[in-house]
Amino acid sequence: MPEERVAAIAGSWVISVQGTELDAEIAVEDGRIFFQAAGQPRVEASATSDSTIAIAVVQAAFTFRFDADGSASAATLRQGGLDVPMRHVDMEPVALRHREGDEFATDVIFLATIEFERDAEGRITGLSVSNGRTRGVWLESVHGAPPP
Repeated sequence: MPEERVAAIAGSWVISVQGTELDAEIAVEDGRIFFQAAGQPRVEASATSDSTIAIAVVQAAFTFRFDADGSASAATLRQGGLDVPMRHVDMEPVALRHREGDEFATDVIFLATIEFERDAEGRITGLSVSNGRTRGVWLESVHGAPPP
């Protein structure tokens, strides 16, 4: 894997498994690649192609998708016959699809449904997020945002 691609995959990632999000880190030190999922030991990975790294200890491979600007915004983890999507934490803005009223939907699994709450003057006071495993996670606005 070219050095610039190795640098592009370094950073924080989120592994999406059956509606659950797992944080992970990829670090590059002295040309060596290291992977660590939350709560797991840090392990060394090796590049097996210009877009894939492998971790022999757990029989896993990560294939990265590189954007035209050279950044890596998504990847797929292959382990135990399963393909699991991954997102780079520095992801692009998420498009919202209007459902009705102040309710919106997304294609991002951890933000499946978003519903804004407003005060009597129409200012957004917070929002509620729901997905396949969680319902009504409340996020309160600290300052009150103007209506969209």
